[in-house]
Formats: sequence, C-alpha cells, structure tokens
Amino acid sequence: MRKLRNILRALTVASAGLGALVASAANVDDVVTTVAIPAEAFRLGSAAKKPADRIRWYSRAIELDPEMVEAYHNRGSAYFHERKYDEAIGDYSKAIELKPERPQSYCNRGGAYLRKGDYDRAIRDCTKAIELNPKLAEAYDNRALALRKTGKIKEAIRDYTKAIEVAPRFARAYQCRGGAHYALGDLDRAVQDFSRAIQLSPRHAQTYEFRGRSYYRKHDYDRALRDYAEAIRLDPNMTEAYSGRGLAYTKKGRYDLAVQDYTKAIELGPTGRPERFWRGWAFVNGGSYAKAIPDFAAYVKRFPDEPYGHLALYLARTRAGKRGMGDLARFRKARKDAKWPTGAIRMLLGEITPNQCLAVASDKDPKRDKEKKCEAYYYIGMIYLLRGDKRTARACFRWSVATKMEDLVEHTAAQAELGRLDR
Repeated sequence: MRKLRNILRALTVASAGLGALVASAANVDDVVTTVAIPAEAFRLGSAAKKPADRIRWYSRAIELDPEMVEAYHNRGSAYFHERKYDEAIGDYSKAIELKPERPQSYCNRGGAYLRKGDYDRAIRDCTKAIELNPKLAEAYDNRALALRKTGKIKEAIRDYTKAIEVAPRFARAYQCRGGAHYALGDLDRAVQDFSRAIQLSPRHAQTYEFRGRSYYRKHDYDRALRDYAEAIRLDPNMTEAYSGRGLAYTKKGRYDLAVQDYTKAIELGPTGRPERFWRGWAFVNGGSYAKAIPDFAAYVKRFPDEPYGHLALYLARTRAGKRGMGDLARFRKARKDAKWPTGAIRMLLGEITPNQCLAVASDKDPKRDKEKKCEAYYYIGMIYLLRGDKRTARACFRWSVATKMEDLVEHTAAQAELGRLDR
C-alpha cells in the first residue's frame, strides 16, 4: 500500500511539473510530444486558454487514443471558436460516429452548419439533438436561428419559446426572440423580450441597441435615446448605436447632435445603412444646405439609380444657391420607368403641375398612398417655398406631417420647414 501511495505521489508531482513546463513554454508543440498518457493530454487541452493550444493537446490525445470521444468533441469546439467550421464538423461527426446517442455533438455540429449557411443540415442536426434530449436549450436556439434564416420566423419564435421554457434564464433566447418579434413588426413583444434579456445580462450592449431600435419604431424617441446611449457606454465602437441615435436625435429636432452621431458612425465603418444620406438630411433640416451637398453627392455616386438621392441633392444645391437642375434633368432622361417618385422629379423640372404631381401620388394601397402623399406634399411645399409663397408652402408641409408617416425623411423635413416658417 505504501509503495502504491509513493507511485501515485510521484505521478502527481510529475503531472504538476509538466503543467508548469507547458505554462512556461514558448511553443506548446515543443512539449506536446512528451506526453504519453491520453488522459493527461486531454486534461492539458481542457486547461489551455487559447483555442489553437487546445487543438494541439486534443490532437495529441486523439493520436494516443483514437477512440476518445471527448477529445474529438472538444477539438471540434476549439475549431469552431477559430471559425474553422469544416474541421469542426469533421470532429463532431467523428464524435457522433463513436457515440451516436450524444445530443451535444449533434447540437454543436448543427451550429457549425449554421455558420456555414447550410441551414437544412443545421435544422436536421438540431432536431436530432432535441429528440435525444428535449431539454437541450442550445439546440432549440440553434434551430430557431436556422429557421429564421430560411424565413420561417414564426417557427423560430416557437423554438426560442421552448428554449426559454427549458432554460428560463437563457438571455440570448430572449434577445433572439425579441429580434424575431421585431422582424414581424410586433414591437411591444420585442421590447418585452429585450427588456428581459437586459435583466438577465445587463452588460450586453447589443440588446440595448436592439431595444433602442424597437422604441424608435414605436416613435418613443426619448427611450430610444436612452437605450442607444447605454449601448454606446458599454461599447463605444458600436456603429449601429451611433447611427440609430442619430435618427432619434433627428426626430427630436436635435440636428447638430444627429450630425455628430452620423459622423461617428461613418468614421467607425460601414453598417449597410445610408448614414451619409441621413447626415445630408440632418444638415438640410438644420439649415446647413451647402454642407449637405457632399453627402448627397456621395450617396448618388454610390447609388446612381436611386431617385431619392437625386431629389435630395437637387434640393440641397438649390437651397444653397447653386445649380442643380441639369443633373436632375439628366437623371430624369435616363430613368425609363414612371414609378414614384418620378412624378415629384417631373414637377420639380416643370414638366407637370403640383396638382398633377399629387394625382400621380395616389395609390390603391392605403399605407402606400399615405407614404406617397407625405412625400408629394413635402416636394410641392418646396416648390412654393422656392417661389416665395410661404403661406401655401406652410399648408403643404402641414399636410405632409398630417399623414403621420414618421419613418420618412420627408415627414421630418416638413416638420423642420414648419419650424423655420413659424419662427
């Protein structure tokens, strides 16, 4: 018995010494091959901080014991963190081959397929994981995202709800379900889910940004501003939060602050949002027409077929006392279709009257009719304002605002013009 205790003590000391050696080694590869016990290589892999080091140790464990299921599974996770999804799928597949009733391997392989954009395989793997373990919240979460990517948002919501049922403190499931509700336009439920996610994980900046978007779409701009501010406090480089806060400041009439936020968003990098277009309108709404010209010109250069950029550039140039009619006429000539807002462009060029423009803006769809009328009244108001008829311009701007199409830049611009006229 004493002899056995001495052997165990020696093995413990040796293991500790090897751990110290690994911790101080400049290159893990220098010591990996010195380990001859699979369990020890696996332990060192689990203790390693860097995914690349974990991969080396798990590979050594597999080399020593090709049947070690945990080593394949864990190496797959390390590959996943390194975004090497094909290698991760290979290891999870091997783990499944060795132990086909292991739900977590199916779940993780589904997550890797998800990152590769192979949503059908992701759904199949997550479904298998759920069959093996109906309480595996992560499998519902992965499958929900795959379903959402394929446009099945309601089915995704059901999976997120199931994930929450089996794991009531699963913050990400609340956040993602909130995003699905947002996509369907159910803003009240979106806010509820984002709020719960914030309670569970109060330092997650993106959830504040998501809730800020929801409040913005609900036209609750004060709450949107608070959420965007908190998102920026937690992550000062979150481009989307600056962009969203710029929109909220614009709706509050704080065009100077909106310009600052759009500028910061532009500096941080592209978001897929038209920040330069929005900043141009913030300049226009604040009365800085000349400053708006470079932003609208850049937007037109990037999107040469987008008519609203040409309309905005023409108005900014005209209000700044510069010529813009020629460029707008060339765009009108190149534009083959007569879809809206061609009617507004033709009116500004003098081809049709304001009344004819308003008639062209009519639409059978009630919502689209209000949107087009909001835009038409604004551009008609600009025609009268440029002619010096402030009384008619004021009436047109009021009609534009009365449509309550608050998400349109023309609605905000009409409010800004009314503010100047009233002053």
